Amino acid sequence: MSDSNADTQDRPSTRRLFLTGTVMGAADLVPGVSGGTMALVMGIYAEFISALASFDWDVIRSMVTLKWSGIRAAHWWLALPLAAGMITAFVLLSGPILTVLNHPIQRIWLFAGFFGLVLGSTFILLKRLRHTALTIALAIAGAAIAFMIIQLAPIEGSGSSLSLFLSGMIAVSAMILPGISGSFMLLILGEYEHVIGGIRELEPNTFLAFGSGAAIGLFAFVRLLRMTLRKWHDPVMATLGGFLIGSLWKLWPWRLCTSVLAEVCLTESLIVPPDTNHFLIATAVAALGFAVVLGADYWQAARS
Repeated sequence: MSDSNADTQDRPSTRRLFLTGTVMGAADLVPGVSGGTMALVMGIYAEFISALASFDWDVIRSMVTLKWSGIRAAHWWLALPLAAGMITAFVLLSGPILTVLNHPIQRIWLFAGFFGLVLGSTFILLKRLRHTALTIALAIAGAAIAFMIIQLAPIEGSGSSLSLFLSGMIAVSAMILPGISGSFMLLILGEYEHVIGGIRELEPNTFLAFGSGAAIGLFAFVRLLRMTLRKWHDPVMATLGGFLIGSLWKLWPWRLCTSVLAEVCLTESLIVPPDTNHFLIATAVAALGFAVVLGADYWQAARS
C-alpha cells in the first residue's frame, strides 16, 4: 500500500471532523475556552495545524489564478468539514450558549462540562507521552506559563495601526494554542475595545491593520508549530498539555468577577461552591465530560 493511501486511511472521517468543528465553534463562543483546546480534546490537533499550514503561497497563488492542480494541494479534506462545523455552531448555538452563559446555574454546568472535557483530554495526552525529566519539566512550565498569562493585568492599548497589527498576530497565535483564548489576549493587550469597536463600525483601518496582522501571524505561527511538532513531538505536546492544566483555573465553574472591561469580566476570584446540590450536579457533568473523552479515546483505539 502506498504512503498516500495509508495517509488517507489514517485521516479522521468527515463526520468526525464536522463534529470537531462544531465543538470548536461552540467552545469559541464560551469565554476562557479556545478552539485550539477543543482540537486537542478531539484528537486532531496535529492534523489541524498541518491543514492550516498547507495553505501556503503556492495554494493562495493558485486560488487567485484558478489553477486547480495547485488548489488541490491544500488539506481541503479537513478544512471544509471543520469550517462547516464551526459555522453551524456559530449559527445554531450562539443564541442557546449566550442564554446559558447568562443563567447563573446553567453557566456552572456548562463550565463544569468543559472542565471535565479538558481534564480528560489532558490525562490522555500526558499518558501517551514518554515520561522523561524533559517532558515533565515542560508540562510544569507550560502550566505555569498559561496560569501567569491568564493572571496578567491589562496594559493600555493605543489603537494605532502598529498596535492593532501586533495584536492581531498575538491574538491569532494564542487562538491556535490550547488553553489560551485569543479574545483574552486582546483584553490583556488593551486592544479589545478598539478591535470590537472597529468591527462594529466597519472601520477599514481596523480591518486592514488587525486583519493583516492576524493573517501574517497565522501564516507564520502554524508553520513554526508544525515544524516543532515534527521534530520534537513529545516535548511540544507536553508543553501544550501543561497549557491545558494551567487553563483549568479559567474553567472552574464557581467564580466571582472582580473587575469588568468592555462588558467582559477581566479578573475573577475562585469561590467555594455555595450549594451542595449544584455542586453534585456540576461534579456529575464534569465526570460525564471526562468519561466522554476517555470513552472516545478507547473507541478510537479499538478501531485502529
